[in-house]
Amino acid sequence: MIKGHNDLPMIMTVELTAQVLGLNKGTVYEMIRQKRIPAVKVGRRLLVPRDALLDWITKEAMDNTQAVVNS
Repeated sequence: MIKGHNDLPMIMTVELTAQVLGLNKGTVYEMIRQKRIPAVKVGRRLLVPRDALLDWITKEAMDNTQAVVNS
């Protein structure tokens, strides 16, 4: 069971990323295609680096907070 971000593997599958974010796997694939979630392609697999995902979450949270403050 994953309790915190330190329990996540350094490289995550799309399936695990979807689970962590509480999203549908198809939604994660679409967000990766739109370059909204950072990912790398290794062979035919798309993988999400843990640290890049955590940085993305932080940036999204800050951008969303700023948008709320400015509205």
